Amino acid sequence: MPNPFSNEIARFPAGTPEVHRRITIALGRMYDRLRVTIPNFDQGFIDEPLNQGTATAQITVPAPCQFNVAGVDGKYLITITLPQDQNPTTVALLLATTQNNPNALNVPIVHQLQSATDVNFNAASNVTAYGPSAQLSWEIQDPNQTKFWRLQSSFDGQNFNPWQIFQCAAVCGPVGVYSGLLRNSANSINQAATTASGTNPLSQSGVTTRINVASSVWKCGDQTINYNSGSVDPGSFGTWLVYANDAQRTGGTVTFIAVAATNQANITADNGNVYFGQIATSSSGGGVGSGGGGGCCCRAGVPYRMLDGTDRDCSLLRPGDILQGADGGPEVIQRIELHAAQPCFSLKFDAAGKLVARQYLGDFTVYAIEVDRSHTFLAGSAGVIDGASSTHTLQYLGGGFVKVLEIVVGESFSLINGAVGSHNIRKLQ
Repeated sequence: MPNPFSNEIARFPAGTPEVHRRITIALGRMYDRLRVTIPNFDQGFIDEPLNQGTATAQITVPAPCQFNVAGVDGKYLITITLPQDQNPTTVALLLATTQNNPNALNVPIVHQLQSATDVNFNAASNVTAYGPSAQLSWEIQDPNQTKFWRLQSSFDGQNFNPWQIFQCAAVCGPVGVYSGLLRNSANSINQAATTASGTNPLSQSGVTTRINVASSVWKCGDQTINYNSGSVDPGSFGTWLVYANDAQRTGGTVTFIAVAATNQANITADNGNVYFGQIATSSSGGGVGSGGGGGCCCRAGVPYRMLDGTDRDCSLLRPGDILQGADGGPEVIQRIELHAAQPCFSLKFDAAGKLVARQYLGDFTVYAIEVDRSHTFLAGSAGVIDGASSTHTLQYLGGGFVKVLEIVVGESFSLINGAVGSHNIRKLQ
C-alpha cells in the first residue's frame, strides 16, 4: 500500500502555512517507519470483531539489496549493500527514496547466499548455501572455479524477498564468475608439468620434426590438473620449449606450442601459460625431453636407504652404490652431481606418511643422484628428511610425484620403514 501522505502536499491550497507542509512530511515519514516495523500495518484497524478472521496476513520483507561478486587469487569476494545505503542512479529515484525510504529505521537485515555451477540452481547445479548472516562482506576460498551466485534477504530470517541472481552489465544478464588461481599456484607456473611417473612428457616422433607430448600432470598446492596427450610440429630440428595456454587450468585437451629455446622466462612470465618442458630434436631421431623440474637433491647428512636395509649419508655415496628402490628392488647409482646454494627444507611425516611440518632451513650444497631402472629410491629416516632441496621429488601415497616446493602440509606420501619414496626425474646424461 503506497504512503497515503505522499500526494497531500500537492493538494494544499495557495497560502497554506509552511508548518502544515512540514507536519505532513513528518507524518509520511512516520507512516513509512511503522509500515516497515509493524507486521500487517497496511491492513489498517479492524473494527468488526465478528469478521476479524477475514483479514489476509501480509509479510514484510526488505527491498532488494545490491551485491557484487569478484574472483581474486582463488577466492570469491562478495559485498552487499543494504537498501538504505544504495545510491540512487537518477533524480526520480532519489525523490522516490526521500518519500518512501526502503528501511527508514535501519532494521537489521540478514542475507543468504548460494553458489552454483549453472544458472538453474537446481539439484544438478552443485548448489552451496552460505548464511543466513547479517555480514555484508564474504571471502570464500574456492580456487579455479566458475560459479553463478544469487542473494535473498530477510528481516526475521524466515521470510525472504525473491532471489536475485548476480548479473553483469556487459552481458545484460546472469554471469558465471571465475575465482582465479590460488596465488601460490599462479606464481609457480614456471614449474614444468610431468607425466604420472614423474618424467618429462616430451619425446621426438621418430626422425621427424614432430614433438610428441605424453599425458601429464601439473601439481601445485592442493591443485592437480591433468592434461591429455598431443603433439606439436615446429617444422625444423633444434632445441624447443613446449607450452600451452590454459589460464583457467581446466586441463584436458590443449593446443601445444613450441618456441625456440632462448629463455624460458618468456613463457612463464604469462600466468596463463603452462610449461611442459624442453626437448632437443635431430635428424637422427631419439630426442628426449629435459628440464622436467630439476633433480632429486638433499644436503649432506640426509640418509639414503641402501639395498641391504642400512642407511648412508648421501654425501658419502658413490657411483656404483646400490640404493633400495621405492618398490624394494635395486637402484644402481649412475652419476652424482653437486649443486651449490639450493633452498632446502626440513620435512616431518607421521607414521602413516602424512606431512605434518615443512620448514625452510636455508641454502645449501646438495647432491643430485642419478639412478637406473625405476629411478626411485628411499630417503630420510624416522619420518624425517632434514634437508631436502626445493626440487627434491617425493612420491605420493597413491602414486605420482611432486616437488618439495609444491607440497602442502596434510598430504600423504609413500613411507617405508620411516624412509620416504623419492624419484630421480632428471635422468642425468
